[in-house]
Amino acid sequence: MPIKDKVPLELTDLELKFMSKINPKIKDVSSKGKEFYFLPLSKEAKHYKENECQKNVETAIRKNGGKPLMGWLIFKSQIFLEAYYHHVWITQKGEIKDITPRVDKEKLVLFVVDPSQIDDGLIRNNIREILLDIPLVHQLDEVLTKKIEIQRKYWVPFENGFSAPMTIHFEINKLEYQRIKLINDINNFLDSSSSNKS
Repeated sequence: MPIKDKVPLELTDLELKFMSKINPKIKDVSSKGKEFYFLPLSKEAKHYKENECQKNVETAIRKNGGKPLMGWLIFKSQIFLEAYYHHVWITQKGEIKDITPRVDKEKLVLFVVDPSQIDDGLIRNNIREILLDIPLVHQLDEVLTKKIEIQRKYWVPFENGFSAPMTIHFEINKLEYQRIKLINDINNFLDSSSSNKS
């Protein structure tokens, strides 16, 4: 049973409490449509690139007007409740559109508005809450955090990449190897746990 990120379509107290750490105005599901949104992929997405939400929104504004809305996409897996930094586009008519193609092919995303966010063009670490409290998951959290901290230090603002000396690239590669190994170990743990239950 490999680790699988999914959009939590049914919001329990767990998700709402996590979302309220990003946006304190979220108290319950009545905040839907104001502080958080379930957004389908907009038809305009075919003109834009995967994983480049900042650039995509900036291009849409330059071509068609409107403004950016900054926040976080919420995903849930067997090990984490996780928020990914994301930009969506508010059109001149006030429509909120997610125009960035999705690698995971999800039909809807859960987008939480971050009222405190200022766009500095840099990569951001995901916000994570650990759901599977085992050492492997804590180690994965540490590796992911360390990797982003290094990348952020050398990130080229508003670009989808970083400029760093070769020694830093070696360090990033080492962390990436650790990430892959930890995910593999966690998948093995999940497999053995599920087979023990059956």
